[in-house]
Amino acid sequence: MTSKKAYISLIYFFGALGGLLFGYDTGVISGALLFIREDMELTPFLEGLVVSGVLIGALVGAAFCGRFSDRYGRKKTIIWLGVLFTQLEPLEQAWLIISEYYCYSE
Repeated sequence: MTSKKAYISLIYFFGALGGLLFGYDTGVISGALLFIREDMELTPFLEGLVVSGVLIGALVGAAFCGRFSDRYGRKKTIIWLGVLFTQLEPLEQAWLIISEYYCYSE
């Protein structure tokens, strides 16, 4: 196999792996939805939003990150988004702690 064919095969493999991970995420959240539905008393509309949240995030990311990639390059965009994720992740933990505090204080 030539190096060009191997490279193209590798690209196809990782593209297919991305699709597999979307399906896996949907399957996992559907299993967790059984417990989420009872705890949060979700309506069918909100259940649909929970399951499709990953796809909505991908849609928003594709819409905005394509422009950044065109302007600054893919590598810089991925690096900066990784830095942004690393900086904002502690806020998620803080929101979890705050929401648990208010949830159990009532």
